[in-house]
Amino acid sequence: MVTLQFGYYGANTWLPSYLVQGLGINLKNVGWYVIFGFFYGVPYAILATYISESFPTKIRGTVVASTNAFGRAGSMLSPLMIGIVAEKYSIGYGIALMGISYALCALIPGLFIREKMYDPKSHK
Repeated sequence: MVTLQFGYYGANTWLPSYLVQGLGINLKNVGWYVIFGFFYGVPYAILATYISESFPTKIRGTVVASTNAFGRAGSMLSPLMIGIVAEKYSIGYGIALMGISYALCALIPGLFIREKMYDPKSHK
């Protein structure tokens, strides 16, 4: 969740500025940016359902809330780290940090977490 929120808040904070100042795009006339926002917001819905099906009902709400709260570290670090990297190197490297965080969002569950850690049929 830390990497997911890192990428999401990085994209919301830095990507519009990069598109306008770095690439000269007028966001007022660009409808695709709204459609693009859909794509970097979708992982929240997927992750919430994935987490909720992986734990027993008694602790499900606590687990989802705790992972979101712990993930806020990514939302706090993202604008700061991207800004530091952009100032020291370039905004392209800062934007690359978001790509790395989203890649980790895909790799970690895909490689290390089973599809269902909790089987509701096994509990009576």
